[in-house]
Amino acid sequence: LAQEIQTIQSDHSKYLSVSLHFQDETRLGLITEGGRKITLKGVKPIGLKQYERKCFYLYGTVAPLTGRTFFVELPYLDGECCQIFINEFGKSHREGLHILVLDRASCHTSGKLKCPPNVVLLPLPAASPELNPIERFWQDLKKVLKWQCFESLYKLEETLWKVLKTWSKESLRSLTLFPYIEEAFNA
Repeated sequence: LAQEIQTIQSDHSKYLSVSLHFQDETRLGLITEGGRKITLKGVKPIGLKQYERKCFYLYGTVAPLTGRTFFVELPYLDGECCQIFINEFGKSHREGLHILVLDRASCHTSGKLKCPPNVVLLPLPAASPELNPIERFWQDLKKVLKWQCFESLYKLEETLWKVLKTWSKESLRSLTLFPYIEEAFNA
């Protein structure tokens, strides 16, 4: 990662600042996600369940060095929605160079994505979600939403945006700043 960052920086030396963002998507919907609850040994947790199959995708980035996040809610996980996300990311991150580290999902690797001049895509090695710190963020987000039933996607969205505002930059840094990222960026 350190070599790739240095190469990108040298190729884009006109930018005064460089930011490292990790990107991924997660599906959120009305089907209730169960989880652990404290119960007696051998007793399954009891909770309301809902089986309505409506969902959306939350595209997001986290910058582990600063704790900055960026999220866009879109209806599908495909190349067209991924392009919309990159366009919106570019509009909100106009200053400096932004390295967007992402997995090798088909919508990321189709070769059709067009990035703003100050955004560079850097793919992670194949089949390595453990290297992407936003995966840890998705886990924490879904823990908060476990066992909740929502009467509509609108109610889920409303709750989601409230929950997203609860993380401080410090807590996000603590959650997502893996040692290899800090070492690679400071090399």
